[in-house]
Amino acid sequence: MGPVARPSRGEATRARLLDAGRHVFARRGYRATRVGDIVARAGTSQGTFYLYFSSKDDLFATLQSEVAAEFEQLAADLPELGPTPEEVDALQSWIERFLAACDRHQPVLRAGTEADTTRGRSVIAEHLGTLSAALATRSGLPARRAFDPEVAALVLVSTLERLDYMAGDGRLEVSDRDLARTTAGIVTDALYGPSARTTERERPTTT
Repeated sequence: MGPVARPSRGEATRARLLDAGRHVFARRGYRATRVGDIVARAGTSQGTFYLYFSSKDDLFATLQSEVAAEFEQLAADLPELGPTPEEVDALQSWIERFLAACDRHQPVLRAGTEADTTRGRSVIAEHLGTLSAALATRSGLPARRAFDPEVAALVLVSTLERLDYMAGDGRLEVSDRDLARTTAGIVTDALYGPSARTTERERPTTT
């Protein structure tokens, strides 16, 4: 295995500005953040900032693109849903990944709700829509329910994101694992009925 390529000085500076943007957006919010706040956090100058980004909006759009790319990958990796223990476990693992992504990107997700630009609103809506469409397709909902499967999936994805937000604020004392396990069970029960995922081991024995 060859030596690992080290980032160039320019790449490192750009990454430092992006990290600073995440931190400042989380602390001050989108509207209150200024370019001066970001460069102060990054330990660089405004002149350097403008070598890489044309404005605060430009930096924020880059952060949102990173979020969108991860959620697009999550949508692609969503497993087929079903009532078997293996399928429920796969859904739980996927929900844990989703919650972890929300944790990592919470500063951008929060700032996006108050961003004034069309780009700011559309990226957040786009990743929710992509996930909802994938969830609806893999659930088989149209054959089982009379309501719109994409609306039902959007309710689930939005609820998970909001619960993760509340957990991050300390308003909800629950681990991602417990939240994922409970949600996976609720989704499976809603789609297939509680009895569908009852295993032989779980059924009461008769004498």
